[in-house]
Amino acid sequence: MYLENSTFSINNSTIRENTIKDNGGGIYAKNSSGNITNTEIKQNHADDVGGGIYLYNTSPRFEYVVIAQNDVTNSSGGGIYCNTTCDPYFINSTIYDNLANYGGGVHTNNNSNPSFINTIVYFNLPEQLYFSSSGSPNSAKITYSDFEGGLAAIVTNDNGMVVWMGGNITDNPLLDTGYILTENSPCIDAGTDYVSWFGEVIVDLSPEDYYGAAPDMGAIEYDVPGIYSSLNVLEYGYQEVGTTETLSLSITNNSTESITISSVSFSGSGYTTDLTTSTVLTASETLPVEIYFNPTQMIEYIDIFTISWPDDHTLDIDLSGYGDPTQPKYKI
Repeated sequence: MYLENSTFSINNSTIRENTIKDNGGGIYAKNSSGNITNTEIKQNHADDVGGGIYLYNTSPRFEYVVIAQNDVTNSSGGGIYCNTTCDPYFINSTIYDNLANYGGGVHTNNNSNPSFINTIVYFNLPEQLYFSSSGSPNSAKITYSDFEGGLAAIVTNDNGMVVWMGGNITDNPLLDTGYILTENSPCIDAGTDYVSWFGEVIVDLSPEDYYGAAPDMGAIEYDVPGIYSSLNVLEYGYQEVGTTETLSLSITNNSTESITISSVSFSGSGYTTDLTTSTVLTASETLPVEIYFNPTQMIEYIDIFTISWPDDHTLDIDLSGYGDPTQPKYKI
């Protein structure tokens, strides 16, 4: 893909197995701007620099991008070569198993300043990140990322600086062949949902954007096999005492095996459901569930609806509503 003096947006794409005799086996971008999201750039080759990507005066934002198994024959930047005033952001991306004579992962040259957030940079040879020894100084900012070898393994050639911030790790990310985190990966829940630098918000994720307690590092969020709900909160508003309001959601078994629900419970009173213990969800099945609110007093009803299944797995859904003796139903 050749981009010059362009504004681009590359989404949900695969760029692979391309070859070029000079620069930029997968993508060549010069004097351009844009974003690349949910994309794989892999198994591309350049004879000179930038096996996967060559950037010149171009600063894309990479999000949920895999850059893997790209290589160059004669020079550097197996994964990415950043040449002259390039300031790309790599956010929740994976730069993995790329090969060059030097700068296997990322090579920066002449005032290029990449930033890495929630990103895996691993198994690139011979270095993960390499600064040119000539030209204007370069820099890199790294936070909440998995960098093989850590700060000590980044080659700056005394031509720039690395800002090694909080949250970084250096452990093997334990990816499978599809660059997906495996069950025991140290990158699970190891990322951050918010980054702001010099007053500019770079990352601002909501809980709906990731599974678990925090975002993962890497391009593909680890999805724990189990039961998930379409809604995590149900708000019934005001409901006349002695009447019933019904709200619905759906639950999905995202695993490859059937799951039998072992218990269905509420922490308090005022709510019931049509979901029963011993319900079986087959692999990938989605089941509609109704939850009924039947207030008997003029109070606020705050509750937790819990679905349990074997091996101590649970799913909690927050419920709230008010009992009202005279007011017609309305939501708040």
